[in-house]
This record gives sequence, C-alpha cells and structure tokens, in this order.
Amino acid sequence: MLIRIVGTSPDTETLLSRVQASLEELGLLSHTTVELYDTPEYREQMKITQLPALCIEESSIDFRDMIFEWVTPEQSELTSLFISLFGSEEQKSGCGTCTSGGCDTCSTC
Repeated sequence: MLIRIVGTSPDTETLLSRVQASLEELGLLSHTTVELYDTPEYREQMKITQLPALCIEESSIDFRDMIFEWVTPEQSELTSLFISLFGSEEQKSGCGTCTSGGCDTCSTC
C-alpha cells in the first residue's frame, strides 16, 4: 500500500506526521509506504485542486484514488479513516467488527 501526501506547505508536513502516527497506532506502518509526492503531472492525474491532499495507491489491485484534499484531519480522524479502509492488525483475527478477536457474535470468533 502506498500513501502519498501531496503538497509542500507546513500543513503537508503536519498531515504526513499524523498519517504516520495513525498507521503506527494501528500496526499498519510496516505494511505501508508513506511519502511526500508533489508533481504537476500527479496533481493533474489525481485531479487535485487544493493542498494538502492524501492519495492511496495499491498496485496489486490497480487502485488509485484521492481520499481528500484541502484539509488536515486530526490524528483520531485519520485513525478512524484507516480502520474503515484497511482494518487493523487486531481486527484481522476476528470477524472484522471486534477489536479483540473474540466478539462471540459470529462463527469466526
């Protein structure tokens, strides 16, 4: 998984830091590449008009999308976003809705 933070302002650095902290909190940082990336061609391809922007790419399924632009969410908001997009390491052992791997509400747990 590749997460690209687009822009060059101090808000871009703040967004990068929060994204990395959120992924670390979820145990996903080692499975994800996070980088600052800003070229006019990339902005045009992703239809980015406001900065900073956050884009996610996954080459194995040919997925590429701008998730949001022109905002710098709080770390807790980013953590919620990443849980909804990717799940967390803890969730992978359960049904996907529990966090401990033993919700006792489905046959998987």
